Amino acid sequence: MKPSWDTYSSEALILQYKTSRDVDAFSELHRRHAAQVLHYLVWLGMPPTQAADASQEVFIKVFQHAEQFDDHKLFKPWLFTIAKNVWKNQLRADASRPRMSSAAVIPEIPKLQVLPDREQDLRIQAIHHSLNQLPPKQKEVMILKYGSNFTLEEMADILACSVGTVKSRLFYAIKNVKNYVRR
Repeated sequence: MKPSWDTYSSEALILQYKTSRDVDAFSELHRRHAAQVLHYLVWLGMPPTQAADASQEVFIKVFQHAEQFDDHKLFKPWLFTIAKNVWKNQLRADASRPRMSSAAVIPEIPKLQVLPDREQDLRIQAIHHSLNQLPPKQKEVMILKYGSNFTLEEMADILACSVGTVKSRLFYAIKNVKNYVRR
């Protein structure tokens, strides 16, 4: 009889896969987190089809390198660190290819859907535009915090920096968004 994976934490699942190569445990991890990874990559600016491929690459890396997971840490920050590295590798690969235009290396956040409430739509468009104006490190903390709901500690793990650095980036990102929206 197979276990009910619903009662397992993501950390327990990765340990189950890591120790016994239980593909069902890995499949449950993929089921739980694939949409979040895809969403994160799209918000970082990848086109949806490219983000879908990159999301699969993230899970291939988890599949191949599960033994590198630190049993004393949380799974989700480790997963998003892999996603961030896949994104950065894609940016480097894109930068090395010949370009048709002089567009910035950091892609823009995809456009949001138009909402029925015109005033709310204008506010969302202003925030959306302001996020695209942020420096890359500030944009990344905003996406992790408000797009993926990570804690400051988890964000520090993902970004390989201190919690103080995350707080500072977040403070200036929020300040810059407010300034952009006021203009």
